[in-house]
Amino acid sequence: MKYVILKVETTGLDPIVDDIIHISAYKIVENNLIEPMSYFINPKMEISEEASNISGIRNEHVANAPTFDELKDKILDFIGDFPIIGHNINFDLSFINKHLDHPLENKKMSLMDMARAMGYTGSLKLSNMCHYYGVMYTVDKVRTINSLFKAMIEEYTKKKDNKDA
Repeated sequence: MKYVILKVETTGLDPIVDDIIHISAYKIVENNLIEPMSYFINPKMEISEEASNISGIRNEHVANAPTFDELKDKILDFIGDFPIIGHNINFDLSFINKHLDHPLENKKMSLMDMARAMGYTGSLKLSNMCHYYGVMYTVDKVRTINSLFKAMIEEYTKKKDNKDA
């Protein structure tokens, strides 16, 4: 199995008026991390205190960083045609796609959607989902998302095997 785990940090929640301040991803092949990617991105706007409190990213982190358009080719080359997995992947991709002539057409999977489909009824916050699935929540959110994805696949497989038995 091969895929890209993707996490985007933004100045806010609306892709029309807000923008990306950090993008990170891991390329995974056969359960092995083969390549990481991480970029601070200058959004060409101030980062609010509220957004900084959520992401931990402040204006000084991105002041001299390249813009998304300057990094676009590197980011798209990294993602390639790999399936993309994220905690709330539709949110992340909405910010990326606003910078593209054509939206990414990669297969994608949101762990929030996957959890709901598996019967999870708790909070969809990443930290709460990690607690429920027994995954350590760390500052490395991309690694955390990958660990959560693996734990969810394992639970799904156990449920399926028990159902088939």
